[in-house]
Amino acid sequence: QQKEVKVGVLYSLTGPFSPAGGKPGYNGTMIAIDMINDRGGVGGKVKLVPVVADTQSNPDVAIREVERLISVEKVPAITGVFVSSISQPIAPICEKNKTIFWITISIADTILENRHQQYVFRVQPRATDWGRTTARFARDNYKRFGYSSPKQIRVAILHEDSAYGVMCNKGATEILEQEKMNIVFREAYSHKIKDMSPIILKLN
Repeated sequence: QQKEVKVGVLYSLTGPFSPAGGKPGYNGTMIAIDMINDRGGVGGKVKLVPVVADTQSNPDVAIREVERLISVEKVPAITGVFVSSISQPIAPICEKNKTIFWITISIADTILENRHQQYVFRVQPRATDWGRTTARFARDNYKRFGYSSPKQIRVAILHEDSAYGVMCNKGATEILEQEKMNIVFREAYSHKIKDMSPIILKLN
């Protein structure tokens, strides 16, 4: 007899984080669940039953939804979350309740760093790695930009003021300073921003 297992699917389906990655992340997760179930389930034996929850792009709502998924829906695992500022407060809740939290998108270092969690997992690079990679790209391709040395490159850093953005900035700055590349401008912007023009104009 085929078994079923509930899986919490937690994303920002509404609010400012929805179009940025919440809804696409949700769509990808649901497609993956359908593909697994179409093949007979996990190991050909266990069908996945998604229990969908919307964080509304709000950490407080996310905390309530995670507590509901764990205590009411009794899910043994939760997957999803696009935003690091939402993953950070709910990771300890999952850890405390021994509920698997499989992070699909959130990449801020601080979600896992020095926390020694046993029920929280993430397989993608950290935000600082993204920052470092971006800076290294500029360093390794300086000739394509018309420079004779990486030290001639003038760099502007624009980053979101979230945990993710701050970590990206940290990683990029580390490599840029190491390579003695010129950081001529730096500014953090709100994730709610709708018009970047005022910031871009500062670069002229």
